Parts: sequence; structure tokens; C-alpha cells
Amino acid sequence: MSRDDVIPWIPANDRTTLVQDGAQWAALASQVLAFRVVDDATAAHAHDMAKRAREAHRALEEKRKTITTPLLAAKNATDALFKPAATAILEIKTHYEQEIARYDLARERERARVLAESAAQIARNVVPTEPIPAPVVVENTTIRHRWEPEIVDPELVPREYWSPDLQKIREAVWYADTMHKEPRPIPGVRFVLKSTVTAR
Repeated sequence: MSRDDVIPWIPANDRTTLVQDGAQWAALASQVLAFRVVDDATAAHAHDMAKRAREAHRALEEKRKTITTPLLAAKNATDALFKPAATAILEIKTHYEQEIARYDLARERERARVLAESAAQIARNVVPTEPIPAPVVVENTTIRHRWEPEIVDPELVPREYWSPDLQKIREAVWYADTMHKEPRPIPGVRFVLKSTVTAR
């Protein structure tokens, strides 16, 4: 499928310009990667260029949104139009599937009961007489049953089942200073120094 088929709402000339701009920006980005700040003058230059890049990015985003905002509105309206029928269809599908699962589970429990009772009778030298129910067979259908956990009281969950909480770890090393004091080691945790720069 060509670009013309995918995004016909953007005129061909604009598409060509955007592709060319993308190539030019990509080429510039590869050159910028060689730039290094080595003194205050190059730091000031980096600030100016980062600010210009931010402004260019903002302008590009505004242009993009003039195209995507009405498209998203049209998509949302289309989704809303289809949603009632789609929701009802999924409810029908789910009900039939749950009924199959309910029937299969009842049959499996009955099979387990009869098998256990038959085994107990055989252990007592009694010949079982109750027929063992056959498994449920539905053509082209796979039925599985499994236990799924639900947390009802997190405080009672054993420690080995907890997930590491990054926010709690950050709070635990509040005392650390990037230049003078590193965080004290925490088992299973590696601290990586990351920097954020905002050019205003």
C-alpha cells in the first residue's frame, strides 16, 4: 500500500516536503552527535541550539495536530457509532463461551467424584458400578480451567510475592547527593546517575 493510499488527507506536495524535512533533520542530528561541550561558550551554544530545536519541534507538533485532531475526532465518533453493536456481540460471545466452560467444569467435577469413589470401592474389593462420565467434546473448541489470583489484602501477601517499588526506593535514598554522596547499596538495586537539562 502506497503512502498516497494511507494518508490521502495530506496533499502530495506537503508529504514530499515532510519527507525531505525528515531527511534533512536526520542528517543534522547525525552531525550534532559529534558536538561536545568543552567550555562555557560551547555550553551557551548548546543552550541556544537546544532552545531552537525545542521551538522547531513545537511548531512541527502544532502542524501535525492540525491534521490529527479532526482525524481523532472522526475516529472517536466512528468508534462510538460501532460500540453498541460490538459490545452486544461480545456479550453474546462471552455468554456462550462461559456456558460451555460452566458445563465442562461441572462434568469434570462429576468425573473426578466418580473416579475417586470407584478407586475407593476397588480398594475395598468392591466392583464399581457407576459409569464414569465422558469428557465434554465440542468440535474445534479448546476448554481450559486455571486458578487466577486476586489480591484481597496486600498486607497478608508473603514478601517473596511483592514487586519492587521504585518510588519507595527513591524515597529511601533521599539523602544522596549527585556530586558528593552516592546512595548506600541496596541488595538487588543498581543506581544509575541520570541528568535532565531544560533549555528555556
